Amino acid sequence: MDNREAVEKVYRAIREYFASSPYENEVVLILLIPSFVILAWLFFTMRPAKRGPTYPAKELEFFRMATLQKGLEDFDRSLLIDLAETYQIRPLYKIVLEHETFRMLQEKFRRDHPETTSTGDVKPSVAYLASLEKKLFPEEA
Repeated sequence: MDNREAVEKVYRAIREYFASSPYENEVVLILLIPSFVILAWLFFTMRPAKRGPTYPAKELEFFRMATLQKGLEDFDRSLLIDLAETYQIRPLYKIVLEHETFRMLQEKFRRDHPETTSTGDVKPSVAYLASLEKKLFPEEA
């Protein structure tokens, strides 16, 4: 019966601790515990999520194969992927296969980044996109 007596002592101590005041401790606990739970939930839901791959693996593989066949280098591929993500072009391989999609990407880029600098020189990024167009679509350029 030693366990039973120990449990009764703990129970009496808890009851006396909470019974001595007019429910102030209970009210504080009832307010604090849900507040901490809500704050923890907000903390975990509002933190930046880990971004997964933007494009499916099969789509990236097809894009990679198409760019290799067109003779583009890794830098060109990564540039096109970044531009496609920026301007939300889906599916990714349309940039390489369809001239109209590439022109649309080029126009959006030119709209956001003017072709000439303040001195009147053509920006290298715009000129590079034009050279990419010639690489991708030599029969139409």
